[in-house]
Amino acid sequence: MLNTQEVLKEGEKRKIRSPEAWFIQTCSAQKLHMSFSEGRHNENCLIQEGALLFCEQAVVAPVSGDLVFRPLKIEVLSKLLAFIDGAGLVDTTYAESDKWVLLSPEFRAIWQDRKRCEYWFLQQIITPSPTFNKVLALLRKSESYWLVGYLLAQSTSGNTMRMLGEDYGVSYTIFVVCAAERWVEKRRVNYETGVWRNRC
Repeated sequence: MLNTQEVLKEGEKRKIRSPEAWFIQTCSAQKLHMSFSEGRHNENCLIQEGALLFCEQAVVAPVSGDLVFRPLKIEVLSKLLAFIDGAGLVDTTYAESDKWVLLSPEFRAIWQDRKRCEYWFLQQIITPSPTFNKVLALLRKSESYWLVGYLLAQSTSGNTMRMLGEDYGVSYTIFVVCAAERWVEKRRVNYETGVWRNRC
C-alpha cells in the first residue's frame, strides 16, 4: 500500500494538485505549513510519527526540520470507494471536504498491508466518524475515483468493445491486444509458479 520513502527537507516545498496521502515515518519537524491557493490562506498542521496526512491543492513545507514520509497508494482506496458508491450502499452526500485531514497514529500498523488496509477501510465506511467522512470527501475528488465511476456507469449501458472503441477513438484491436497480453502474462506466471512448486 505504500510507495518508496521520500524526504521533504526544511526549506523545500511540495505542490500537491490532486488528493494525496502521506504516511509520516519520522520527522524532526513539528508541523507542516500549508498554503492553499483557492482560499488564499495558510494553515499549520501539527504532525507526529505514524500519522497519515490526506491533502489536496496545497503547497506544503515542513517547519523547522525535515519530514520523512511514504506516499500511500491512494488510488486503491479511491477505486474501492467508487465501487461502493456505485452500488449505492452508502450515503454520498457529505459536507464540503477540508483541504487536509490527519488520521491518528493508532492506525499505523495497517498501512503496510493492502488486505488489512482495505478491511479497515470497509469497516470505517460502515460506521464513519466525522474525520473519516472528510477522508471520503477527499477520495471522491481523485481522478481514479471518477474514472472507475464513469466506467461503471458505461458498463451498464451494454456497449460492446467495438462501440467503446468508436466512442473513445481507439481501435477495437487495442482492446484485443491488451486482453491477449494479460492472458499471456497470466499463463507465464502460472507456468513459473508450477516450476517453483516442482522444485520444492
